[in-house]
Amino acid sequence: MASLSLWPIASAGGTAFPGSCRSCLLSGQRGRFWRLEHAVRHNGHAEFRKAALEAQQWLALWIEGDPSVQGLAEQLLTLLERTVRTSSAAEAINSVLRPYLVRRRECTDLINRQLFLNLFVLWFNMHKFERGPRKGKSPYEIAGIDLGTDDWLTLLGYPPDVC
Repeated sequence: MASLSLWPIASAGGTAFPGSCRSCLLSGQRGRFWRLEHAVRHNGHAEFRKAALEAQQWLALWIEGDPSVQGLAEQLLTLLERTVRTSSAAEAINSVLRPYLVRRRECTDLINRQLFLNLFVLWFNMHKFERGPRKGKSPYEIAGIDLGTDDWLTLLGYPPDVC
């Protein structure tokens, strides 16, 4: 089974698609139908139901009567279903970082932005979660990284907090 990034290359070389143009059209139509169907079934977006039905009909016309094209469409569906979508992880980091970025608008040059981001990453990876299944542990602790202290400022050379 090919990876998702190699699928257009693998499908273009088959007998069903002598050129990559038809392969791109099929993958685009299959991807569109998958995305709309996913929005309707898994995310509850009923407003996409009509568009999903139309996309399904177009896809059926594309693959009708050609077993090799049907196989390629099924292969692409399998790849799309196996692809991990990590938007929730990106959204979680963004929700933590956004308030700090709003307050740091005066940091306009790239060096200061990178220095701030470096400090933020250190702080975030050392802070302990307040709730949930990871409560009381930091990302570094969960990953098994022992820095010898729980205080990120001590790691930067400041005296330990005595309070």
